[in-house]
Amino acid sequence: MHDLFQTVLLLSGLGGGLGLILLCLKPLLVRWVPPRWQTWLWGLALVVMVLPVYQWVPVSQPAPAVPVIQPQAQAVDPPAPAQTEENTPTVSPAPQEEPVPAPHPQRFSPAHLSLLWLAGVGAFLAFLLGNYGRFLFKIHRKSNIFPEHPLVEDLCRELNIRRTIPLRVVPELPTPMLVGPFFPVVCLPDPDLPQEHLRMILLHELTHYKRKDLLLKWLALLVNALHWFNPLAWLLTRNLGQACEDACDRDVTWNMTPQERKQYMYTILTLAQR
Repeated sequence: MHDLFQTVLLLSGLGGGLGLILLCLKPLLVRWVPPRWQTWLWGLALVVMVLPVYQWVPVSQPAPAVPVIQPQAQAVDPPAPAQTEENTPTVSPAPQEEPVPAPHPQRFSPAHLSLLWLAGVGAFLAFLLGNYGRFLFKIHRKSNIFPEHPLVEDLCRELNIRRTIPLRVVPELPTPMLVGPFFPVVCLPDPDLPQEHLRMILLHELTHYKRKDLLLKWLALLVNALHWFNPLAWLLTRNLGQACEDACDRDVTWNMTPQERKQYMYTILTLAQR
């Protein structure tokens, strides 16, 4: 366990250092780098926090030193001294050994840090999964499901999505969202949205599904759980989520006409005010 915690600390430092560089360069990234590439850069910093890439770097081994053999001189034994009473060795009494005090037990050892880290990971995952479970229970309890919606089917064909994605109406939901990385459902707060607004909302959420953004965000949260003690991990997860949203907006509006882009931005601003 202690070795695992040491590896996590090392990876946290490497990924956090890369994330700190990206945070310093964020004004330039937002201006010059496309949102899709920003997503991969933030994701790369999180990957470094999981994969021990430092073990893959080859380390050159120093060449073994060649021993130098020196000629040995013939040793001449000195004459043995005569045994006299003066040079007869005297035997002194052996010194008494002092008692060694018992070592005091350590109150806080590296093993305790490993257990504290493991407890933090468990608490993070319990809080995350508990809130998500309550949220799913609330959605299934207070919502109406539409297994097949004609507009959803048309947009799935337009985006080359072969899977049927149901639609749920959750009145207490603040904004539309895509829920479920493996069994996705599009949730809407209001069933009586104008048709042009509904199309833009569904196009945005279905593009998230096509890009696998929800799965990427969940993986980022799992990395954040392993590095809950590192504030840079929290910042990386947040910036990754923002980059996913920007990349999704870029993909949605890429082939739109100027009028459609205005309608899309108006829908986004309306939902933000709500």
